[in-house]
Amino acid sequence: MNLQFYNAYITLNDQKTTIPFSELLDEVFTLDESQKFRKIKKSGFSLIKMKMPTENYQDENDRVVCFANYRDEDKPYLGNIGSDRMDEIQDDVIEKTTAIFQRTNKLFICEYNHYGAKPKNIENYLSEFLPKNEGEEWGVSLVEVEPTVGLEDLKNSNDIRQVEFKLDLSSHQRNQLFLEEEPDSVLSNLFTHTIETQREVGGNIAKILLGNGRKKSNQLNPQGIIDFINVLDLESDLYESVKVKYFSNQLNSPYELDLKNAGVLKRIIEPEGNSWEIIGDVIQQEFYDKDRPGEGRFNRYEATLNVVENLPKLVVDPPVIVE
Repeated sequence: MNLQFYNAYITLNDQKTTIPFSELLDEVFTLDESQKFRKIKKSGFSLIKMKMPTENYQDENDRVVCFANYRDEDKPYLGNIGSDRMDEIQDDVIEKTTAIFQRTNKLFICEYNHYGAKPKNIENYLSEFLPKNEGEEWGVSLVEVEPTVGLEDLKNSNDIRQVEFKLDLSSHQRNQLFLEEEPDSVLSNLFTHTIETQREVGGNIAKILLGNGRKKSNQLNPQGIIDFINVLDLESDLYESVKVKYFSNQLNSPYELDLKNAGVLKRIIEPEGNSWEIIGDVIQQEFYDKDRPGEGRFNRYEATLNVVENLPKLVVDPPVIVE
């Protein structure tokens, strides 16, 4: 299981403030269940779980939370191994994402769940509760904590040896390939033809791999690969991974970079269980017991923070009374 690291801020007119992110989590979580739910585009989200701060692994100021992404489409079925049973699920299906907010370092550390709420979803969800008035627009900003080696290192390399695109053709964003209009290029045609081929022959996963191999001639054009990657909408669920093997000038050695998460610091954990409580405990242990990854990275913004004392009143609808 992958973890991703962000610095978390409440913003006012796009400027980061000194208001602790945990205050917003507390305010949203304590709302009525119906008030916490938000429909954003085609998905529904809610902050459904929070660990009692007194039970935290180290610091009571930290927060361990779980976000729900409700699946409206493509629900799985219930069945029994060794039988032909296949029953529709009548209830709503939740894909969960567990995260912690480590207050002293303003770190938001969340698991990566392909079907759960992504950091951008969480950012948009929490922003929904903040007022947006003329001259005073509040929001949420999750800023990637960059790893030692990232996209800039790839761009500075003139030796790209292989690129592999793994596409999730079952995604409802399967046609969301590019940031803007489809560019006129051989590679863009290859992508669109791959999706068209899937419609004819089936399948849920496709891989497109381009590499140099052992021959010295006709090597990959590094700038051409970078230019194409720059127009891809890597936030789209269509792209499960975009792995590039290249010679890293920073490391002075070959390196493989997954551009799907290239801009964010990551760690891998192996929790013994799938509950949000277990995952939350393991995330805390990963931070406190293993050199505190991402520690101090918030300092890059401290000098420019807008000093604000109080969180604004949340924007909420009246609670729904269920009789």
